[in-house]
Amino acid sequence: FFFFFFFQAEDGIRDFCLSRGLGDVYKRQVWKEREVKDQKVISDLALKNKELGEQIAKLTEELAEKRRYEKLFIKQNQTIAEYESRLFNEHKANVQLTKDLISIKKNYETVFLT
Repeated sequence: FFFFFFFQAEDGIRDFCLSRGLGDVYKRQVWKEREVKDQKVISDLALKNKELGEQIAKLTEELAEKRRYEKLFIKQNQTIAEYESRLFNEHKANVQLTKDLISIKKNYETVFLT
């Protein structure tokens, strides 16, 4: 007599290996569920990384634009400061010139009118 015994487990025909009981089938199912969850988490993280990357790029562009405006503002302020300094120096020169003219006038009056 030859008996041929065929056994099919819940998740399909098993590969050739010694049976470790029904728990083996359930353990494999849990691992498959974990794999699916892990893949979903990985894809969610990849999507969030892409979104964060886009936000970082946008913020970097905004920061660069703000720095360009700051440089223009600083340059304008420097130009204004230089202009004010030049006006002040011209004013000082005019005051000195006025004093010199008054002094020359006094000398002229003392020399020629006395």
